[in-house]
Amino acid sequence: MATLRTFIAVPLPETVSGHLREVAASMAGAWDAGAVRWVHPGSMHLTLRFLGDTDPDVIPALSAALQAGVSRMNAFQVTLAEACCIPGERRPRVIWVALADPRGQLAALHRTVEHLVRTQGFPRERRSFKPHLTLGRVRQRAVVPARRWLQDPEPMPVPVREVHLIESRLKPSGAEYLTLARGTLAGADTPASRERDQHTDSEHTDSEHTDSG
Repeated sequence: MATLRTFIAVPLPETVSGHLREVAASMAGAWDAGAVRWVHPGSMHLTLRFLGDTDPDVIPALSAALQAGVSRMNAFQVTLAEACCIPGERRPRVIWVALADPRGQLAALHRTVEHLVRTQGFPRERRSFKPHLTLGRVRQRAVVPARRWLQDPEPMPVPVREVHLIESRLKPSGAEYLTLARGTLAGADTPASRERDQHTDSEHTDSEHTDSG
C-alpha cells in the first residue's frame, strides 16, 4: 500500500501570513529575480512535527490521538520575532522568521505532539525544536546581496488555536497540502477558525514550497 507524506502543523491566520508576505516582498527586492524560492502565503504554517512516509492505516488512530491530546491544552499565542537565516546571512540557504514563546506554551504543545506521535509508533525526533516560519529557500549559486537585506517583521501575535495533520502531495507543479484531521485547543475562537478554513480546507498548490516548516 502506498504511504502518505505527512506532517503536523499550526495553521496561520491571513493577518499573519499577509504580513509575512509583505516582509518577504521587501527582502526579495534586494535579490536577483529567481534567486530565492519564496513560500506562498497560503502555504505558510508552523511545523510541529514532520512525520514523512506514513501508513494510511494509522491515520484514524493518529487523528484521534491528535484531537484528544491538544484538546487538553488551552489556546494561546506567540509572537513574531526576528528574521533569521541558516547557516548565516553571508551564505544563506533558508530564510525564516523566529517565534517568541516566553511562557513556553509552544514548547509544551510540541512535547505533547511528540509524545502522541511516538505512541503511534513513530520514532523519536532527534532534532531540537526551533519554532519558526519559513519565508524562502535560496537557490544554489544565487548571488547574495552585498547590502543588508534581512528585515524583521512587526512583533505581531500569532494565535495557536488548532493543530492540523496534513498530507503533502509532491507533484511536478509543486506541493499540494490536504488537511486530514484537526485538533482544537481548549477555548479556541472556533468561529474565526471556521472563517479561515473556508480558504484553507481545499487542496492548496504551492510551487515554491516544501513541507519542512
